[in-house]
Amino acid sequence: MTAAGTLITQKPRRTSWWKQLWVWVLIGMALGIVLGMAMPDLAGQMGPLGDAFIKLIRMLVAPIIFCTVVTGIAHMADMARIGRVAIKAIIYFEVMTTIALIIGLVAVNIMQPGVGMNVDVGKLNPSVVEPYVKLTHEVGFIPFLMNIIPNTFVGAFSEGNILQVLFIAVLSGFALVWLGEELLVSRSGFCRSCCDVRSRKQHTRRERRLNPWHPPFDVSGAHAHQLPR
Repeated sequence: MTAAGTLITQKPRRTSWWKQLWVWVLIGMALGIVLGMAMPDLAGQMGPLGDAFIKLIRMLVAPIIFCTVVTGIAHMADMARIGRVAIKAIIYFEVMTTIALIIGLVAVNIMQPGVGMNVDVGKLNPSVVEPYVKLTHEVGFIPFLMNIIPNTFVGAFSEGNILQVLFIAVLSGFALVWLGEELLVSRSGFCRSCCDVRSRKQHTRRERRLNPWHPPFDVSGAHAHQLPR
């Protein structure tokens, strides 16, 4: 019997539909809406659930972007290839941004959101948007470019400035490439390990029990908190 004949193909087990995370998220949304309509006082106190969930996600965004970009650049030894990939990424970003803007303009002109609300403009509070209006006048092209460079390496992560994190990640990736192959393997191993943490198929039983439960509760709390408002 050959070695190929001894191999046993194991088909992945299909998870029941009611165990899927998106099903429980939808159930959480529905329960949050019902709670917000039935018990608005209690629903108003559930805001921290949604806020905590958003903060947990934002906490992981910067490290994931940094490790992904550093690992990707570090394992492209050909600088010309890195340049081609960067140009393609910029073109893709510009094209998709333009398409998104066109879709938004078409949707606004067709659906006309806000029409018929009879809002008295004189009663609106202009101080809410005043800081953002001042920011558009103060930030020019040169200050924008200077703001890409963080004051400290850790400051970009602590402030959650994704553009600064991306800038640091690109510099770190190029630095690893220039250090050579031996140092490249040792220095980029940590970033590669961080990127592989969430991509592994083997998880502990405790993690499998915990992960599907907290997003539905957080989504339910966020919807219940916003509905009475």
